[in-house]
Amino acid sequence: FFDTADEFNPSPNYSAPQIAQNWTLYYVYGGFYNVRTRRHELSPLPPAITKRIPFEVIQLILEFMEMKRTLRNAALVCREWHEYVKRELYGSIVLNSRAVFNRFVAATSQCVPTRASPCSCTHTLSIRNSAYPHDFAASFPFVLGGRMAAVKTLRIHGLHHPLRSNFCLILSRMSNVTSLSLDNAVLLNFASLRRILGAFTNLTHLALSKVKILPDERVIDPSRVHNRTPAMCLRTLCLDLSLSATSLISLIDWLVHIGACKSIEVLELELPWLASPPSDVMNHVNILVEATGTSLHRLTESIAGKFRRADWLH
Repeated sequence: FFDTADEFNPSPNYSAPQIAQNWTLYYVYGGFYNVRTRRHELSPLPPAITKRIPFEVIQLILEFMEMKRTLRNAALVCREWHEYVKRELYGSIVLNSRAVFNRFVAATSQCVPTRASPCSCTHTLSIRNSAYPHDFAASFPFVLGGRMAAVKTLRIHGLHHPLRSNFCLILSRMSNVTSLSLDNAVLLNFASLRRILGAFTNLTHLALSKVKILPDERVIDPSRVHNRTPAMCLRTLCLDLSLSATSLISLIDWLVHIGACKSIEVLELELPWLASPPSDVMNHVNILVEATGTSLHRLTESIAGKFRRADWLH
């Protein structure tokens, strides 16, 4: 593959003809030894060789670059490398503190919202807020909602009440979201949870864990909110059964009533530690399973993070 006329040309920066005569050995043995810096250093391949390498091979090499610094350097090589590396660098974004959130907003605010902007390549966005009351999870849609419309997987950890009145309206700008994970959230009532879920019309994967609803209200009649909620067709549902009984019953009744359970293929139930869910909750879980019909392929339960296949129905 490297058998070209340029393989006999020594590097202009170093002198080691016994290695420079073969480019394969040159890269296997770490390049030339620089006496001044006392380390092995590599020189670029000649253009006559690099032009013959298919870009598919280069993509395969770039996939093994895990260090961010290496990827940033690779993005400066040429336009083709930049477009590919940009998807690797900005494909998954994790904002785990207010400082990181502010830096990301400052960096993306200078970019024009076009297909060439880094935000247009982000398909997974994770919001992890753990420093209440320094809450930025409730404000991220107002800042990033219009810029990150390509996000398909959204994970929110630490969403706390109070929320702005137009929070869900702004959240609906991320209309391409198909997978939503809501963890460690504190909401005012069940209507807030319903509006958050209803903001994503293309939702197919839903995971709810440690969602606390204040106050613990009465069970909501699903027929009262059916006409105001867009239809959902879930394929995967992960439900934490440690939620309050009234919240679980209202949520299950609502999902069944709007027909979101008819296409569920995977149902994961997270049971509370050292406790059993109330009988009325398990009765509604059975209603949820029955609503899935023949579409359900796998039913699992987990206790303390350990999953096992469940063949039981109460």
